[in-house]
Amino acid sequence: MSAQTPPSNAAHANAGYPVLGIVLRLFTPRTLAPGLFGAALQVVEALAVVGLLASLVLAAWWAWRMKPGAVGIAMLLFAALGTILSSPCHMLEAFGFARPVSPLLLFVLLEGVARPCWAALTPPLLVLMAVGINFAYPAWGILRGLARW
Repeated sequence: MSAQTPPSNAAHANAGYPVLGIVLRLFTPRTLAPGLFGAALQVVEALAVVGLLASLVLAAWWAWRMKPGAVGIAMLLFAALGTILSSPCHMLEAFGFARPVSPLLLFVLLEGVARPCWAALTPPLLVLMAVGINFAYPAWGILRGLARW
C-alpha cells in the first residue's frame, strides 16, 4: 500500500514545541469577512484560542488531582496533545484546533458542572462559540443567496 501513496512531507509539522502553536495562532489574525463583522469574528476566534489554552490548563489540573485512573490519564494525554499542536492547517480555525481535543473540552464542561464550578464552563464554551460561528457564517451566506433567488 505504501508504494501507491506518496510520503507526507508535512507530517512533521503537525506537532511542535509545547504551546508554541497556540501562541502563534493567537497573534496571527485571519481575515474572515470585511468590516465590523470580520473584526468581531477575529475577536471570537482569539477568545476561542484563549479558551483552548484555559481548557488545557483546567483539564490538566483536574486530571492531575484525580484518583489515578483511565480518565485522568486520558485527559493528561489529551492536554499534552493540545499543547503540541502547531500545524498552521490545524490551528487556522476553531474546527481544526478543537477537533483533536474535543474529549478534553467535554471533560472540562462535565467537571465544571459536577464540581460545581460554573466559571470553568467559559473556556470550552468560547471554543464552541467560535466553531458555531465558523459553521453559521457560510450557512448564512447560502441562505441569503437562496433568498435572492
